[in-house]
Amino acid sequence: MAVAKIMGMTVGVLGGLLVAPYLLGEVSAFFRWGIFAWHLTLGGIVGIFGVVTECPHFGKHCPFHKNKKFRPFLRGALAGAWLNFVITLVAFESISEMFLFAENIPVELGNPLIWIPIVGAVIGGIVDIVATRYGGEGKEIL
Repeated sequence: MAVAKIMGMTVGVLGGLLVAPYLLGEVSAFFRWGIFAWHLTLGGIVGIFGVVTECPHFGKHCPFHKNKKFRPFLRGALAGAWLNFVITLVAFESISEMFLFAENIPVELGNPLIWIPIVGAVIGGIVDIVATRYGGEGKEIL
């Protein structure tokens, strides 16, 4: 979990403190620190999901199954996409407004309910791959 939290913290620093002001223009310090804290939390949750290595619902027919194990990228991608989808639902008006008035994001990108979960899936997948490679998965990380 420590590896996943460090990865989440790194993404939070890059995204919240360095890239967000460039992409979104003038954003509040609360928003930037919120992005940092959110990605730190996302890394922690992806790290917790690293314990789950088998699909409890579909058995051998699970689309995420590979040799009776979850594929790390898809496990992290599901967690990241879900978490970003939920935060987008919670703050939809604010996020939509930022998309409209952002200086360096094309308006054609469309609905944040689509794009923000996609970004979360990519970040979660990368965090899970790195955390699994360097920290392990399953019962061995307990």
